[in-house]
Amino acid sequence: MYNNLALVSWQYDGPQAALDACREGIDFCERRGIAELALRIAGMSTVFLAERGLAEQALAEAGPVAERIQAAGNVVFSEPRSLQLGLLAERGTHEYVPGVDELAATARESGQLQLYAAVFPAVARLLLAQGQRQRSSELLVELAQLPGIYAEEYYAAALPALVRTALALRQPELATRLVNLVEPRTPLVEHALSASRAELAEAAGGHAEAVPLYAEAAERWRTFGNVPERAYALLGQGRCLGAIGKPEAEEPLRAARELFASMGYKPALEETEALLARTEAAAM
Repeated sequence: MYNNLALVSWQYDGPQAALDACREGIDFCERRGIAELALRIAGMSTVFLAERGLAEQALAEAGPVAERIQAAGNVVFSEPRSLQLGLLAERGTHEYVPGVDELAATARESGQLQLYAAVFPAVARLLLAQGQRQRSSELLVELAQLPGIYAEEYYAAALPALVRTALALRQPELATRLVNLVEPRTPLVEHALSASRAELAEAAGGHAEAVPLYAEAAERWRTFGNVPERAYALLGQGRCLGAIGKPEAEEPLRAARELFASMGYKPALEETEALLARTEAAAM
């Protein structure tokens, strides 16, 4: 029940509420010797730690808990392992990551949409970061073809990142397809759709149109408590303001830089700093 409460709290009240429910659940289980479920909830909690911007703590916990769950023979090790891979890509420390193929195979063999939704976005992002563009694209196409995947909350949570990956692969049609069948059934999905629409508008060349969309997404993520996605929305807002020559680009870029730096998201931080330098130079 604590496990389910955490998932529902996440969808409606954000990652902090989910993290609080996880901590209560872990304490409840550990005091009663329910070791397996305590471990499973601990694995899930790493997702919420990352969304709260606690990337270093999430990364430190994800690997060990994934190994313990996998040693117990439970496929849900895929969840913290995926979180680990995704964070390695975001932090630019993705050169030598073992078990990527095994992780994707585990999701396929399980047949569980939740595992597909947790694993494939992270693996696709990692492969892109490693320069394996074709393999990354193939995973996104496979994910998009899964019946029922668009209703998965884990899919919705990963949607803005999925769109970023597809657009980085220069596949705007695929990015649009990943978004189009998602229905805004919960606040989490509404926020993810808001951010994804901003990304698609920018990719289509509608920088002026994308500015208020990104601003809305950034505010949504701020109130919801998702720090990484807020940072990406602020980056998008600043990028689009800069593209149309607006000096207001500096403010969201500075905010994004602070957030990316706090999480150690090196590639995004470098992009933000480069844009900020150009904005500041243009203002002189």
